[in-house]
Parts: sequence; C-alpha cells; structure tokens
Amino acid sequence: MAKMTLANIFSAKSFFSFRSLSIGRELSANVYIHGYSAAHSLSDKLALGHHVSADIPGSVNIFAYWESGHLIEKLKEQSISLLPTLTRPSPLTIGSGLAQIGYKSLSHFLEKRKYAEVCGKHLLAELEEYLLKHHGYVERVNLIGHSLGGRLLVSALQSSLEQARKPDRRNAKPEATLEIQNVLLMAAATELSERDSAVLTNAVTGNIYHAYSKSDSVLLLNPLEKSIGRREVKYFKSTQMTKPDGAGFGHMDYWPNLNQVLVETGFFSDWAPCPPSEQIRASGLEGFTHEDIELVELLARSPWRALKVVCAITGVASSGKAPQQVATNIAKRIKEAGGNIAANRYRGHGVSYAETLEDTWEALTGTTRKKHVSLDKLESDVCALIINIALQGQKTESDATKPTLSESIKNTISISRHLRTSRNFVFINNQSASQPNTIKNFYMKCRKIPNNLWHMDHFKLLPAIYLIHHLRGQKNVQKDTSI
Repeated sequence: MAKMTLANIFSAKSFFSFRSLSIGRELSANVYIHGYSAAHSLSDKLALGHHVSADIPGSVNIFAYWESGHLIEKLKEQSISLLPTLTRPSPLTIGSGLAQIGYKSLSHFLEKRKYAEVCGKHLLAELEEYLLKHHGYVERVNLIGHSLGGRLLVSALQSSLEQARKPDRRNAKPEATLEIQNVLLMAAATELSERDSAVLTNAVTGNIYHAYSKSDSVLLLNPLEKSIGRREVKYFKSTQMTKPDGAGFGHMDYWPNLNQVLVETGFFSDWAPCPPSEQIRASGLEGFTHEDIELVELLARSPWRALKVVCAITGVASSGKAPQQVATNIAKRIKEAGGNIAANRYRGHGVSYAETLEDTWEALTGTTRKKHVSLDKLESDVCALIINIALQGQKTESDATKPTLSESIKNTISISRHLRTSRNFVFINNQSASQPNTIKNFYMKCRKIPNNLWHMDHFKLLPAIYLIHHLRGQKNVQKDTSI
C-alpha cells in the first residue's frame, strides 16, 4: 500500500491544504485563511506564514490554503490571446481587447467569490480531520480570514448553524464538532445585514471581531455588494484600523500588520507580540526572502569541502573568500538561474529559492498544480525526481539487481566524506564502493543540456539542489515545522 502523504490526503476532491506553523499540545488552534489571488505559489504561501508570530501564547498556528486563483496569470493569458488582434491596431480593436480583459477578470473574481462560499461549507469538516491526524489535543479553534477569506468564514459559520438546525441527521454525512471560540474578519469582502450578523454570533462561543477601514478602495471593486470591510458591523466587535501616521489601512496592509490587528481588535488583548524580524533588512541582500537567507546560513555552516563542490556545480569562485560570502554568491547564482534573464536584469536579482524549486518541479513533472506548502517537502520531492532520472538508463543484469529509490537515496554520497571536483564524485559506501555513481552520471547529463535563450541553465543546478537538501538533513536546521 502506498504511503499516505500530504499529496494523497489533499487530492483534487479536497478544498483545503493545511500547513502547521507551530507544534505543541495546546488545546486551541488559530487558523488563518487568505483571500483572493493569494497563496498561488510556494513562495507566496511561505511569505504569508512569516506574517504570523511564533510567540502567540497557548495556541497552535495553522494556515489553510484554498484555490483562490491568480489574477496576474489570468491577465497574462488574456493579453496573449489578444496579441493576434493587434497586428492591425485601431481604437476599436484596442478598446475591444481591453473590454475583453476587463470582462474576463471580473468573471474570474466572481467565480472565486462564489467558490469561497462553497469552500466555507467544507472548512470545518476538513479542518477537524486535519487536527485529528496532526494535533489531537486541540479542542477549540479561532478563525482569522482576510478579504474573500472572510467571506469563506461567514459561509463556514452559516453552514455550521444550518447543520445544527437539522432535525434528522441519521443519514447525513458526519459534520464537524469543533468548538469555534473566536472569529476575526479582516477587510471581509462580503455583505451582511444587521439580522445576518446577529445570527452569526450564535455560531461562536466567544466573539466575532471585525477589522475594517473606510480607506480600503479595493473593496469598492466588489460588484453589487457593500463589503463590511469598509464599515462598522452591529453585533460584531468592530475596530477601524489606522496606520501610525493616522491614515486608514489599505486592503493589503492587514497581513504585514497582523500583530497590530490582533492586539487592537482585542482578539489577543493581553498579548505583547515580539517586534517583527529584522533579519532580511539587516542582511542587506536585495530580493532575498526568509528562505533565501536560511539557505545562505545553511551553506555558510556547511563543511568547506562540501561548499567547494556546490561552488564547482554552480560556477561560483571559492578561493580567497570567507564561507559567508561564498554561501551568499551561491544563493544568488541559484536565484538567478531560476529567473528570466530579462526580468533578472530589470529587478536586479533573481527569483526566490522556493520559486526556483517550484519551477523545477513543474518542468520535471509537467504539472502546474501548486500542491506544496512546505519548502522541505518540495525540496525532498525534487530530489526524489533527480534520483529517478539518474537511475534511468542504468544497465543492470535484472530487475532484482536494480537499486530501488530508497536504496539509491541511502547509498548516495556523504557530503562530509565525498569530494575532489564536481566532475569526479566519489561514491562512498561501506557495503559496496563499485556501484554506479548516479549523481555523477546525472550531473554529466545536465551539463549537456543547452542553455535556453530566456532562462539560465537551472536544470544544470539540479545536483546542487540535491546536495543542499542533503546538507539540510545533516545539519537539521530546517525551521519550518510544516507537517
């Protein structure tokens, strides 16, 4: 029987994928839900998670991701489809093309707005299943949603009340029995009457907190509705959010200022959050994310002989430089390799390490589904693909003698003992030193891949990704406690 993995659990029939930001035996969990056109890539998911402080008392923090669409990709598709009509541009064709783009964008938003309500009806049941598997101590949850995530939470509360009113549930599908303690709606893109808001308070044992801003112009684009994210709501504990300079919050100001929202609304009134991390700002590395800086720290603490191997693969000079500088240059090279050459020059740096990994996964598998919620899991899956590709074409006497995937991983090189040059990998194993060097063979195949006109040779860096993952396991420095 195949091993149950995150990909198996959250297949196409599931509406959510969950990522635990912390672990423990706490009795309560805080569940965060994003809005429209968010969490469409691993980089975006990780960035959202970094807004949640690790020192929130007495709670497990969990992010719930749903398919909220990607507006930029949608606009890109529509723009490309209209290129043939611009061969003979005229005011009529240009106006018609812009109207089509606007119509398609609006249709996309309305589709996701409706889908958020559908997801809300399944949130509590899927969340309870996840908690039973990974956080069995949790008895109650606090729900925090932004924008369409707030609409999703309203749908979840309404569904919970509807299920409670059903007279006969003998043949009904078992529903969630979680206790919903408090709910926080941030810039909620939904419309509620006074009666609706009064009824919703019956779905929680605590309070429904409501963070809004009259300066939120984005919610004006929510068609045919007057979003509560711009006004006070009776029966909710409403708080108008303002910046230190007195200006009202914009639609995108809630996640970066999550601590302020949690404290000022009274959601965690007695909590004194730690100051936000200054790690990226202090590093002085333009375009580096938290995960990129963790990669630099991982490489800088690695054995010098291992670092030289990664340098040889990536083409980074190592002589006469400190390990920290070498590690930074390697990270920059990997980021550049994952980006478009023209875009790299425009922004002055490459893409994040997470985005490079995700693009590599998509290129190797031919799938564009953004299923990963953990950098370590994605890195591990890419490495498994590397081993599979490396094993292809090996000549063995029979299937019985062909090494399995798990055996290949166990028999791969030990970084602290291997070396010489990147072209001369030494396959060291106590049982057999004569087995084929799969990593060396794969590296030599990668060197023959021609450079793409627009992208750097990121496929040639696959051996470096493998070695980085090996070092991560050896050092045990992975800070992401995702399950």
